[in-house]
Amino acid sequence: MLTWDVVNYKDVDIYYNIYKSTISNGVFVKLNKSPIKTNKFIDTSVIQNMNVTYWYKISTCYIYNNEVIESDLSNAFIYKVDNTNKWFHKMNERDMWILKMDGELFDLYKRKLEGEHCSCWDDERGSASNPNCDICYGTGFVGGYDPVYQLYIRQKPANNNLSRENRGLTVKNSTGAWTICDIQIRDRDLLINPQGIIFRVTTSNVNHAAGYLFHQELAMEEVETNDPIYKLKRQTLKPFY
Repeated sequence: MLTWDVVNYKDVDIYYNIYKSTISNGVFVKLNKSPIKTNKFIDTSVIQNMNVTYWYKISTCYIYNNEVIESDLSNAFIYKVDNTNKWFHKMNERDMWILKMDGELFDLYKRKLEGEHCSCWDDERGSASNPNCDICYGTGFVGGYDPVYQLYIRQKPANNNLSRENRGLTVKNSTGAWTICDIQIRDRDLLINPQGIIFRVTTSNVNHAAGYLFHQELAMEEVETNDPIYKLKRQTLKPFY
C-alpha cells in the first residue's frame, strides 16, 4: 500500500493522482482513473519480482468550474519487492552468472507510448500514419524511443520464419534470447548489440517460479540496415548490473 502526507489548503478539497514507472526518469503512467480523496492507494498491478523496482509520483489536484486543476508531479519514491526466499536468490545468482559468462551487453531502448505527438500522428487511427518516419520511427511520438541502460543478453540459435510483405514472401531470422533486468521488456522495444546491429523485440515472456518472476525470454528480429531506425540518435548507456 502506498501512503503519503495529506495536503491541506484552506477550504479547498484536495484530491490526488498516482503515477508509476519502472524507470526513475522514465515515462510515468497514471494508475487511477479519476482523482482520489484519500492519501492511500493499493497498486494491484505490482508483480512479485525482486529484479523489478517501481517508482511512484503523486500529484495534487482540485476541482474548479468542473475542471480538474493538477499540480506538478512530486519527486519519485521507490518500491522494491522484498524476497527472503534463499532458493530464489540462489537461482537468480546462477542465472546472472550464466548471463555474464555467455551473454553480451546490449543497449536497451524502450518504445515511447506517450509524449509529444509527431507531425505524422493520425488522430483517427490513434497511431503514426508513416511507419518509416525518421522523426518518430513509426511510434507516433517525437524521438520514438527512450534510452534505458545496457544489459546482458544471451542469444539462442535463430529460427527462419516466412513472412508475407508488400514485395512478396521473405525469410526473416527470429533470434531467441533471455535476460535479467529490473523492467519488463515489451514487444517492439529495441536492443542494440556491441556491433551496432539493431534488433526489434517481437515477443517477451517472463518465467515464473514459486510465485516470483525470474528471467525474461525474448524473440528478436534483426532490423534491416536501410530502416530509418538506424538514424536513431544513440546515447552512451551504463550497465544495469
